[in-house]
Order: sequence, then C-alpha cells, then structure tokens
Amino acid sequence: MKKIIYSLAALAMAVTFTGCASDDDNTSGKTSGKTSLWTNPLNDTIPYATSKANAPQVSALLQDYVDNVVKPTYTDLKNGNANLNTKVKAFLNNPTQANLDAAANEWIAARAPWETSEAFLFGPVADLELDPNMDSWPLKRAEIQEMIKSGNFPEEISTAQDIIGFHTLEYLLYQDGQARDIATDTEYKDYKDNYAKYMQQVAQFLENDAATLYAAWFTDADKYETTFYNEGVQSIYEILQGMWDIANEVGGAKIGEPYALYLDGQEEDALYAVESWYSWHSREDYCNNIRSIRNCYFGKYGESVFRNGNATPAANSLANYVSANLGKDYDNKMRAAINDAMNAIWDIEAPFRSHIASDQSKVAMEKCATLRDVIKEITGKLGGTISEEEEEE
Repeated sequence: MKKIIYSLAALAMAVTFTGCASDDDNTSGKTSGKTSLWTNPLNDTIPYATSKANAPQVSALLQDYVDNVVKPTYTDLKNGNANLNTKVKAFLNNPTQANLDAAANEWIAARAPWETSEAFLFGPVADLELDPNMDSWPLKRAEIQEMIKSGNFPEEISTAQDIIGFHTLEYLLYQDGQARDIATDTEYKDYKDNYAKYMQQVAQFLENDAATLYAAWFTDADKYETTFYNEGVQSIYEILQGMWDIANEVGGAKIGEPYALYLDGQEEDALYAVESWYSWHSREDYCNNIRSIRNCYFGKYGESVFRNGNATPAANSLANYVSANLGKDYDNKMRAAINDAMNAIWDIEAPFRSHIASDQSKVAMEKCATLRDVIKEITGKLGGTISEEEEEE
C-alpha cells in the first residue's frame, strides 16, 4: 500500500470526535453485509505462556516459518486470486446480479490471505513491486472512470499501480458496502461492456501477480526461499522488521492518516484515505494485518488454529526463540501487545469510514504503537535493529 506514515505520538492527542460520514452515508452502524473469513478477534486471542520455552535452532525456525506461515499464505493468495478471476470472468460472460455478487464475495475471500501476508512484505513482493501492483491506495478514480468510458485500456496498464489491484476491483464491484446493483447503478449501466472488460483485466493481473510472487519464493531457479535460509539469523531480524513495519503502518497510516486528516478539518480527504472503504471491510483488513504479525510470531497460519484461545506456538517458532533467549515475560509482553492491538481495532465501530476520528480509533492507534515498540525492543535485545525509515508518496 502506498502510504504516508504519521507520527503516532502526535496523533494520540486527547481530542474526542464522534462519527464522521460522507454525504452519501447514512448507515453508520451498518456492516458490509459480506461474510468475513474471520470473526471477532476475541475468539482467537492468543493465551499467555506459563513457562520458558526451549530454544529452537535458527535453521529450524526459518524452515518452519516458511513452511507453516509464508508458503500456505501465498498458496491461499495464489488460489484465491485465481478463483476471483474465474468469478469475474463468469460475470463478464454472463452479467447477472448473482454473478456480480459471487465476484464481490470472492474479493473478500481473496483479500484475507493478502492482508495476512503483510507482515512479510520483503523479498520478491518488494523487489518486484508486487505490493503496489496488488494493493496501491488511494486510487486514481478519474483515470479509471475515463478508461471505462473510452474503452481504451493501454498496454502499460499492468504496471499503472493506481488503476489496478485489489482496490480498483473493489471499487468496480462495490458501492456503499454492498455489491453494485447492476439494474440501478448508472456508473455500470452506462458503460456495461467496458466496465466488465476492465474488471476482468484487473482480476487477471491479480492472478498473474500472485502466481509470480509464489514462483519467486518457491519455484523459480533463483527462488528467494534459498536466499532467506542462507541469511540465517539476519532472516529472523527480517521477520521482526516486517512485523514492525505493518504494526507501524496500521496505526500510523491505515488508521492514522485518515484520523489526522479529519482532525485537520479535511473530512472528505479523510474518507478517501480509508483503505477498503468501498466494501466497508477496513476493520477486517486491519485485524488481518495484526493476525499476520501473530502468525509470524507463533509460526502458524490458518483460521481454525487460533480459535477459542487454545493456540500454542509452534516448537520452532519466533515466540519460543524470544522466550528461550529473553524469558517468558518478554514473550508474554509480545503476546499481550498483539492481542491488545487486534481487539482495539475490532472495537472501532463499523464501518470505519463513518467513525474515523472516534475515541476507539485513537485507542487502536495507541495499541498499534505499543505493539510496534515492543517489537523494536525485543529485536534490540536479540541483537538486531529496526529501520524506522518512513515511506512517503
């Protein structure tokens, strides 16, 4: 995601605002109506450790991290994006409301593994610019609308990052948290053939990019998986850096940027800065980002693994590495910070676009800042460093 990181300390001011809304929003308490792959985070809160863990070997930690977190996440992303493209093609070939609804629901399903991969946006996803390809935000809506009107989709569109990716497809599929109504939606009705063709082109790029990412990690001749193993303990610091980056981004950009704009009186700009606001799925995205941190820390992936508070870290996990080297108190400090950040985000009333500057948003930013700081503290005590370079548009 292209982003501006605001200082969380500056944002955490004691100012209380209540519901903000755009001129077309009068449903502030309504959720998206789509089925999320994830339920209330309280159901997957990770428990605290009761004893110090045995130390995993670095090589085993890295192997299991790749096998049990990165690979299954990217497998789900690759398959999910392929399924999404299939659903969009079905709509192109038979433009019924049922087929558009199916594509919109598939967008939610494909989105989840992407958001749970954001704690490891290093390696090929960065080197090949696959993150901005798939997840640039905000969009250039005027350009998208003009292309739909003209039907002229230039060849270089595949690298024009502000007019492709998940959020472009989200915009084309959704309006006000629901799949567009093809019988009444004038934006669709006026240019329906071009509209569907553009949707399918964007969906195809998403499928291609996810397949490229998987291959770059696991099947290419110079696969990144080998490089990752060969770097040894430096790869542990890479994992921690990725965790820090997304904790900082969720609090400082995804929540913090619209929050700061709203406090500055730029209410419309604040709305358009909210990621995933077309589908009203922002809060679920942000929770999945924190789950990405949790997955990296526990060395596990999958919805069922973390249900009902029974999850234990994998034997060769980062959690056990921290516990063995720093003690269970530091391990539990990390677990508490993960739980607190995710639950604070979930406490923001949905949709987030209507509650940008709420007290709950402020608390969520503070909890993300705490998580970020705990990750940095633990990294330092393990002998590594965290780069705090800020990314700007």
